[in-house]
Amino acid sequence: MPYTIISPSMFKTVPWKNGKGSTVEIAINDGATLDKFDWRLSMADVTENGQFSDFSGYQRNLILIKGNGLTLTHNEQRVDNLDQHLAFATFDGASKTVSTLLDGPITDFNLITASGAYSADVATYAEQSSIEKNVSDIHFIYGLSDSLKVSIGSESEQLELQPRHLMQVTGAKGEKLTVSGSDFIVIGLTGNG
Repeated sequence: MPYTIISPSMFKTVPWKNGKGSTVEIAINDGATLDKFDWRLSMADVTENGQFSDFSGYQRNLILIKGNGLTLTHNEQRVDNLDQHLAFATFDGASKTVSTLLDGPITDFNLITASGAYSADVATYAEQSSIEKNVSDIHFIYGLSDSLKVSIGSESEQLELQPRHLMQVTGAKGEKLTVSGSDFIVIGLTGNG
């Protein structure tokens, strides 16, 4: 099968670039380092207001997965209000981004991609949903609180993805991907090369 399941026991805790916290690295492309990668998925607890690490040369996607929310202010101009479960923002990693918590700490889910390497399609589903997509070069499915039913291809068996596990789908570009459940994230990465 063209998929891998990454369980929470395989996640790694790594320090933030700005030294003010840590992130739980869920997955990163093969051969990557923390300073040079094509894509990386992670989660982080944010307990105080502050400036984000500089990720010049990267695009960032940040999804609120726990807590009451936060406001992201980019270059003292553009503002993203993430005040609902699974709300997300996409922004340039070179932006001077400052977060302001709305009412207590939050946990976010992050996708960071090297600019020019991949285009990302991020979708979130809080309510019970059954979605169908064509598989990109790489697809990720992550369920937060419930098991998900996943199938790849038209005659594929239905797989059960446990909560807080990541499914990475590769080598199935163009195949049909079906996901059923609630409280989940689906990310497609398409190579720009």
